[in-house]
Amino acid sequence: MMPNGCSFVQPVTSWFEALTSCCNAHDIAYSASGIPRIVADEAFYYCLQAINPFLAVAGFAAVSAFGWLFYKGKKHD
Repeated sequence: MMPNGCSFVQPVTSWFEALTSCCNAHDIAYSASGIPRIVADEAFYYCLQAINPFLAVAGFAAVSAFGWLFYKGKKHD
């Protein structure tokens, strides 16, 4: 899976390069990396916290509610 800079908020991410970086790291963590979902979501929260506390809360709420749709979990051979 290629990271896509948080596809649901593309207009916003074009304004905040740091946000795109957080989103890409979260995408990679979700893409069958073996990282537990809660660990990926917490890392996303702390990355966003460095940008803006409100953004961190909103972003964490979004991935908590809808992240299960995209999380690939551990890759099985």
